[in-house]
Amino acid sequence: MHIGLNEPKQERSRRALDRLVNASIDLMSQGSFDEAPISEIIKKADYSVGAFYGRFDGKHALFHLVQERVLEQAKDWVNERISQFLEDNCDADGALPMRETARFIVNNLYALYMSNRGAYRAVFLHTRIKRDAALTRRVHEFNQWGLQRTSDLFDRVKPQSNCDNLRSRWALGLEVIAAHLREKILFGAVIPTGDDQGIENDLNHLAQFYLCYLRGA
Repeated sequence: MHIGLNEPKQERSRRALDRLVNASIDLMSQGSFDEAPISEIIKKADYSVGAFYGRFDGKHALFHLVQERVLEQAKDWVNERISQFLEDNCDADGALPMRETARFIVNNLYALYMSNRGAYRAVFLHTRIKRDAALTRRVHEFNQWGLQRTSDLFDRVKPQSNCDNLRSRWALGLEVIAAHLREKILFGAVIPTGDDQGIENDLNHLAQFYLCYLRGA
């Protein structure tokens, strides 16, 4: 049961609710969800005012559902990319090379945040501003899930470093790079910037930074 939401029981009501959530995500992608009145969201979703207030306590209750859907979509995106990476890069023993794994993580963090900048910006920013315990917990759980998924990759990486505490380095390095890309892409100027070649170079530099850190250089 979501906070402030009267869960739909009929298929038609669930489809209508999906339209409302998708309209909200579209507005978030344009950077206008927080500013948009309920009437605009309802109109975009072909919903009714009565149906909205019969379903939700208010706009904040709608955001709870929207936040959950956006994070679920992000998980699906990540899982699909990881599955393809494993298929393409595991050797006969199921092991992964460290260099390609580090590059994959950096490139896909960038691609994830760029895939729907507006929606991710709204989710993280609204969560920070509202200081709602349920919203904060959901983002924390998503971040922990992301760490676990990359930890699963780490378990397959061939030993290529003699440095101490390699696992803790892996996790900390991931958190630092993820925070850097998230802050720059979602809340600052988009970095990397420039043409495709410039972006590739910048991501390569980040991957190299990660590798050096992992190897204790």
